[in-house]
Amino acid sequence: MVMLTESIKAIQRRGLKIRSLWYFVHWFLGTGVSIVAIINIYIGLHGYQTKTSRSTRTWSILFTVEIAILAFVYLFQDRYDYMKKQGVILGNEQVAPQMSPRTTLKEFIMNC
Repeated sequence: MVMLTESIKAIQRRGLKIRSLWYFVHWFLGTGVSIVAIINIYIGLHGYQTKTSRSTRTWSILFTVEIAILAFVYLFQDRYDYMKKQGVILGNEQVAPQMSPRTTLKEFIMNC
């Protein structure tokens, strides 16, 4: 019990190598269990269809849509701050057109 308490205290301290290892193991196991659960549901639906001869197409479609929505939300959360920052101009500075290496001086002046 003492060893478990000390391990938990070590994981809570930032900057330790064990914290990075714990984070990776925790993420990997959680992701792995989620993937196995999804596979298990599809196998269960197939088994139900085989045993009862009833169609599970509707349930399979609904479950696939649910997984797609969850995946989209998961990926969207990761990039939401990045997308918000793309349209933001910080401060009151004006944005001037940038001259690319292919733009001639005459084209640059005409676009300003």
